[in-house]
Amino acid sequence: MSAPLMRIAVGCVRGWTRLYTWRMPAAFRTTRRAEIESDLWECQCGADRDPRAGSAIHVLLRLLLGMPDDIGWRVERAAVSDGLTQGSIALTARVAGAALFLCAVWVIDVDASRKRLAPGWSLLSQGTTQSQSGNAAGPAFDVASIKPNVSGDLRVSIQSSPGGRFTAINAPLRALIRHAYQLQDFELSGGPKWIDAERVDIVAKAEGEPAPERMRLMLRNLLADRFTLQLHTETRDLPLYALVLARSDGKIGPDLRRSERECSQSAPLQDTLGITPRPGPPDPDATCGFFGPGPGGGAKFRGVTIAVLARFLAPPVRRPVFDRTGLTGYFDADLETTAEFGPPPPPPGVADRIDRGSLPSIFTVLQERLGLKLDAQRGPVNVWVIDRLEHPMER
Repeated sequence: MSAPLMRIAVGCVRGWTRLYTWRMPAAFRTTRRAEIESDLWECQCGADRDPRAGSAIHVLLRLLLGMPDDIGWRVERAAVSDGLTQGSIALTARVAGAALFLCAVWVIDVDASRKRLAPGWSLLSQGTTQSQSGNAAGPAFDVASIKPNVSGDLRVSIQSSPGGRFTAINAPLRALIRHAYQLQDFELSGGPKWIDAERVDIVAKAEGEPAPERMRLMLRNLLADRFTLQLHTETRDLPLYALVLARSDGKIGPDLRRSERECSQSAPLQDTLGITPRPGPPDPDATCGFFGPGPGGGAKFRGVTIAVLARFLAPPVRRPVFDRTGLTGYFDADLETTAEFGPPPPPPGVADRIDRGSLPSIFTVLQERLGLKLDAQRGPVNVWVIDRLEHPMER
């Protein structure tokens, strides 16, 4: 019974995703649908081990409970792209209401059938968190070599190359997991003590030219197969920063400029680890969505939204950052060298040529030069928790 019901549940999720991403900018639509397909693939992997209807009902309940968040995401993205209208909000609400009613009827019918066919089974056995693990039936590299790295080097490289090639040099397991799931440091919790200390080299090859999303799925699968990686997600109340306007009159700072580029969308951020080379033209001033090093070791960005800037600030301040400025459109700025964005410190035992104590904080630069402020708050944050990770072995 599980397989047919899972196909129906997956179809409902895909149909709803197509509805609430309809007529959105191509970048938002493609990224969102790729994220959903990734989640569906993992749920289907779990359904292969579930002889009953539990996995299918779990998927459908997640769909129902997630509809308000999906609508909120749609409205937020529409506001960012300046496409929010009263008509679009009304259309989204009508579509959501119809989908909610149909799915509710379907859940009631399936639940009644489940009780008739399996009276001893309870939905509570599915738990309240989402378990994530790889499965050999999913996308996988054709060949993959994993070896320990004992060089003692501090440099880390994780990147995908043309021809379906993936390489990781001197990478700790935490960095690989973050890369595979696109997480920042504060979004990953748990794991054994050696997850940061011990390093590995990985050379893997996939057929053809897989999309970045598929390459990350392959890496997830590889980590689950070779390191028995298992995770689940949960929501925690954590410290965070709200990025707000520093001045009460709403004026921005002298170094934050509205972009003169005709940017229809911001290009994706560099990898959250900051170690993946960014593809694209060599001239950053001709590129929308550019983040990179600025003059004197600082940072610069061109043609990005404030929401994207908030994501960029999260790793150095080591907290989630959410845009609460209300600013729309695209911006350029040059950030001077700060304690958070300065050159990395030298290895132990090597003299540091930079007086880091004299560098201004990013908090100061944001407020004085960009007219923005990081306001410390607390709130719900989604966190991935490592349930299982075995010691890396040479294969």
